[in-house]
Amino acid sequence: MQTKELFKKIIVDFHEHKIENVFERDIDIYLSEKGDVNNLNKIVSLIGVGRSGKTFALYSLINRLRVRIDTRNITYINFEDDRLFPISPLDVNGKKIYIVPLWKWLIVE
Repeated sequence: MQTKELFKKIIVDFHEHKIENVFERDIDIYLSEKGDVNNLNKIVSLIGVGRSGKTFALYSLINRLRVRIDTRNITYINFEDDRLFPISPLDVNGKKIYIVPLWKWLIVE
């Protein structure tokens, strides 16, 4: 499967998948200056040691966002997904993008 098609499949799988068994954490992740979900203007990066709850904090945030905005505007890509290996560079508008497999992204449009 070509890289572009693979990413499309991973994104569609995410949009169709319901994230369950997520316990709310005592953590606030602000996506805008005023915390207004109708004015999302931040990229969120969660940094920490392994097994400290970063992924489930993102899952919790995703579940809260899905209540307010269209799921198609939220994308989570786990770059440790086995389907991504081996992967060739992704060509985006003529630029090559190389995937760093230890990164996990939450992209909110």
